[in-house]
Amino acid sequence: MPSPFFAMALDLGPVTIGVIVIAALLVLGANVFFGIKQREELLDKQTKE
Repeated sequence: MPSPFFAMALDLGPVTIGVIVIAALLVLGANVFFGIKQREELLDKQTKE
C-alpha cells in the first residue's frame, strides 16, 4: 500500500520532483555554507582576543 505522499509524487511528474529535489539540495547547501562561515567568523574573533 503506497503512502498518499508517494501517490502525490507520481501525480506531480518527474520534472516537478526534480525541481523539489534541487530546491531541497540548495536549501541544505546554503545552510551548511552559512554554518561554516559563521563558525569561521567565531574562530577569527576568538583568535584576535
